[in-house]
Amino acid sequence: MDWLYYFRNKLPDSTVTNPLYQLFLRPYQFDEQNNILVGEKVVQIDIICVEKALELQPTDERINEIYYKYLDNNEYYINNIEISEKVGELYEGIFVIYLKSIGITIEEMWDWVKKIFIINNYPQQSFKESNFDMFADTNPIMQMFSLKNVQKFEDKLGKDWWKNEDDKDNK
Repeated sequence: MDWLYYFRNKLPDSTVTNPLYQLFLRPYQFDEQNNILVGEKVVQIDIICVEKALELQPTDERINEIYYKYLDNNEYYINNIEISEKVGELYEGIFVIYLKSIGITIEEMWDWVKKIFIINNYPQQSFKESNFDMFADTNPIMQMFSLKNVQKFEDKLGKDWWKNEDDKDNK
């Protein structure tokens, strides 16, 4: 299966190590007319280099707990975030990888992404860079204005729920 991906933070130079990656991926394929068909579910993978995070925020309780509880005798810790029913409509999986490191290269990041895919039996053949448009539904503000949510408002409050009372009279 082929996957589109989008970096929430700007894609770093491949020669530079980065302490944080936030990556969104979703499957895609082409139909007979060569139109792109995009899967509904998203896989989110966050990679946090904890030693750098501690350097930047030494009093962060969550990072300290991760470091001393999970990375004391290990080089990494993978947190597979439990997906609630509401979030499950959009996400196939949410993973946070904590590394005992100050930064990793883009190649190392892709190695971790492939490991997550193997561990979770996600089929993968290739990864193709995309843009925000293919992942706009991962943004909470964009979700609020999605067609699905607008339809929910219309079902509950009527088709003119967004209009002022004066405007509703002037149909």
